[in-house]
Amino acid sequence: MRELLIPNRSEAARLLGMDPSTLAKIETGDRAPSIFNVIEIANRFRVSTDFLLRGLLIAQTDHELALTLAARHPELVLPRDYTDRDMGRDQGDGKSPQPRTQPPAA
Repeated sequence: MRELLIPNRSEAARLLGMDPSTLAKIETGDRAPSIFNVIEIANRFRVSTDFLLRGLLIAQTDHELALTLAARHPELVLPRDYTDRDMGRDQGDGKSPQPRTQPPAA
């Protein structure tokens, strides 16, 4: 995500108030970010902490990032007819999702 918004790691680290080597370790998974780092990254890059911690885009918070990701990686965009039922999620009516059926071949 950082590479999309600020390609230069040194500049990103400066904006976040951390050493570039610390940011590099966080990005590669060699070091876990502190909660303060997570909050600062979320604020600076205008993304939700849910996105940073769980990879979930939140419509109100992550709109700009979602548009940028969709423009650069169209393969990440779900088709319009892809519903919660397709993902196996309950629709909130207390019933299990029903399997989709294909229309008969013509």
